[in-house]
Amino acid sequence: MNTRLNIYLVLFSFTIGLVYAQADTKAATQNTWNVSGMFSAHYNMPRDEGDYTEEGALMLNVNPRALWFPINGLGIGVDADFSYFNGHFTDFNLAVGPSVAYYLKRPGVLNQLLPYAGCSFQYLMNDVDPGASETGWSLKFGLGISPVFGGHVAVPVELGYVAYHLSSDYGGESFSQTSSRIYLECGIGAFLWKKD
Repeated sequence: MNTRLNIYLVLFSFTIGLVYAQADTKAATQNTWNVSGMFSAHYNMPRDEGDYTEEGALMLNVNPRALWFPINGLGIGVDADFSYFNGHFTDFNLAVGPSVAYYLKRPGVLNQLLPYAGCSFQYLMNDVDPGASETGWSLKFGLGISPVFGGHVAVPVELGYVAYHLSSDYGGESFSQTSSRIYLECGIGAFLWKKD
C-alpha cells in the first residue's frame, strides 16, 4: 500500500513540475474557447442477497463541453452527456443544456493548473426499452483543475455532485424519481484562440 501511495505522490509531483515549467498561457482569457470531453466507465458488480438478486451492469458515459470566455476566467457554453447502461435492461441517455465555469487565473502555478468551479443544467431524454421513455433534468456542480500542457492542451479532472429528476412512462403507467450521485471524471481538451 505504501509503495503505491509513493508512486502516486511521485507522479503527482512530476506532473505539477511539468505543468509549472510550461510557458504562460492564454487559456481561459477573454475571447478564448475551451473544448473538452470527459469519459467514465462503471461496472456494477452482481449481488445475491437471498431474496434480492441483481445482475452485473455496465455504464459508459461521454461528456463533451464547449465554453467561450467573454471575460477572463468566466466560461459560458453548452454541456452534453451521452450514456449507455446495459444490465437487466438497456438504457440510452442524452442530456443537453447550458454550462458555466469560472477558472481561477493567477500568476505562477495556479495559471497552469487552472482550478475551476462549474455548474450545468441539462434536459434529459432516455430511451429505456420499447414502449418506454423517460424525460427530466439534471443539475450538476463540480470543482476541478485543468492542467495546461504546451499552452493549449488541458487535462481536466473534476469532482462534483449531480442530481437527477426523471418522469417515466412505461406503457401508459407513469411515475417519477429523483436521485443523486457524487462523481469523479477525467478528460482531455484544448484551449483555442486566434494567433496574435
